[in-house]
Amino acid sequence: MLVVMAHGSLAAAGEPATTKKTLVPARSLLAAMTKAVGTVDTKFVAMTLVEEQIEKAGEFLAGPPVACFGLRKLGDKLAYTYFILFRGEVKGKRLKINFDVPSSVGGHEADVKPFIEIGDRKIPIEYQFKADPKTGDLLHESLKVDGKNYDKAGSRVFLVDLTQPKIAVQAVKVNLPDQVPDGADDKEFSTKVTRALQQLQEKSTEVKTFLNLKHPPHPASAKESYDANSMPVRGTSGHGCPFRLQSRDHARPVETECNR
Repeated sequence: MLVVMAHGSLAAAGEPATTKKTLVPARSLLAAMTKAVGTVDTKFVAMTLVEEQIEKAGEFLAGPPVACFGLRKLGDKLAYTYFILFRGEVKGKRLKINFDVPSSVGGHEADVKPFIEIGDRKIPIEYQFKADPKTGDLLHESLKVDGKNYDKAGSRVFLVDLTQPKIAVQAVKVNLPDQVPDGADDKEFSTKVTRALQQLQEKSTEVKTFLNLKHPPHPASAKESYDANSMPVRGTSGHGCPFRLQSRDHARPVETECNR
């Protein structure tokens, strides 16, 4: 298992050997995968929240949020749809993710509205895509983050400093990393996300400066636990078919027809 700090760096030399920090998928929203005759296989996740998990003296403690991102897989082409990096955390408030309705995910298209919530601050994200079912070629894609549209050539990486009194979203023009986990259940999730963070720092001085600015350590304690809004969620239908979520409060996947 890879030992990492909150933003992918190796553990400090003076840190107790019994403390391990790994990156884990705290929650995933609107996840779906499809396998149908005559079309390319697909996998899609509207948003995954990544948190630091601290292992100390045999206990697993919840650490600070590290990143949020979306995933899209068409055939063997696996890519991030956007990547949001966090620094620090808001005292007395827990970062949560959820989604607005209507949000829909199909075999080769999606129209989703996930959002990040920190106290009274809501950061909405709207993402759409459509691909050719037979070839997997991307036909259409759009992204809106915190009310601003980003075209195909626009930013896909964003910085959110949780230590600031007024939380803002800062867009960064840098290519998305190519180290992408194949869903939240990827056995190498921590390793791939850590490498993705390293790639972003290598490509962007802005990202490197953002992640390496010092902030107060997370006061992890054995009493902390993940609440209902940070438990892993699986949105994949039982047969790998497309689904549409009609309600956030009673989110029951409704399968559409496909060849099983």
